[in-house]
Amino acid sequence: MKCKYCHKPAGFFSFKHKECEQKNIISINEIRKKLIKKLSESSFIEYDSFKSELSDTISFGYVSDNDFDKNIKDIFIDFFKNGKKTIDGINLKKFIFSLPEYLKNIIVKNDLYKNFWSDFLKSYYTNIEFSNEKMDEYKNLILDLKSDNDTSNIIEKKLISVLESKILDFLSDGIINEDEKEYIYNFIEYSTLSNTETLNESNVFQKFLQSLILRDIQEGKVVERCKIENLTILLSKNERVLWLFNYVEGYEEKTGSKYISGSRGISMKICKGVYYRVGETNGHSVEYEYDKELGKGSFIVTNKNLYFIGPKQVKIGISKVLSFEPYSDGIVIVKDGVNPKPYKFRGFDPWFVINAMQLLAE
Repeated sequence: MKCKYCHKPAGFFSFKHKECEQKNIISINEIRKKLIKKLSESSFIEYDSFKSELSDTISFGYVSDNDFDKNIKDIFIDFFKNGKKTIDGINLKKFIFSLPEYLKNIIVKNDLYKNFWSDFLKSYYTNIEFSNEKMDEYKNLILDLKSDNDTSNIIEKKLISVLESKILDFLSDGIINEDEKEYIYNFIEYSTLSNTETLNESNVFQKFLQSLILRDIQEGKVVERCKIENLTILLSKNERVLWLFNYVEGYEEKTGSKYISGSRGISMKICKGVYYRVGETNGHSVEYEYDKELGKGSFIVTNKNLYFIGPKQVKIGISKVLSFEPYSDGIVIVKDGVNPKPYKFRGFDPWFVINAMQLLAE
């Protein structure tokens, strides 16, 4: 039989030389050592160049192409599981994308690969400075990684979580200032979150946009940030839409009455020969309050009015708001008039509505 390493005769019932096996073990360990060193130093080169550097080691230990690639795969899988997040992601990506196609596909389709990049990018963008000369390279890195839909979803969720944390931090002391606004815009641009469904669905990002509108109102600017196509309400002169909430439930408080019937009275026997009579009562009407459903629709805030557009429609002038009571998921607004009417709207955070009304009423 022939030695599986040097392919020379190894004797009957033997498929390897011990010395060849030992050389193979030494070479494999050297390959692993070199790759791990490059991972720790972020000093990557392309696959072909790396393999060429190790040609003597490969030849000495009879390392086959399959064994060489298997070790690269195993080292990377272990690295994705336990690797540091301060590594140079640009060089790492270049090395991985220079691998033979079959090997690259094995690595990039592993869940550990996807989770590594989402955690790495979350860590990187948490401490990002947009003066960094590699910003465009990292933007391209994300675009390359997002070519896989599953990886794209994981990365977007992690980056959105970082962005939301930044926005909430900026909002903690009031309305976002110009420098903070510029930071958020840069973050969205260089993290490739522009016009993504994940970003548009973020309630925190919507609060950021609402904050910019509130700042415009505060500074006396004409608000033109909210563009709505096919608006179904007629706006008055100089009236502009500030925000629109969808899927809002509307209710109008009504007063109803019901009739409670009377009793003719009854006699109850207490003991032999002794009776007690309960007196009769007259029927009467009792009033009660209830919420009448207006259906589900859109709640529109303009610089002059509040509109509910659903099966039933309501228009409340901001100057006609007598009082309001906010809840975690909506607001009750009392409209001034001869008989003040409370309206309840549910399905949104009332933070913007309250602040907009107060600023516009000043």
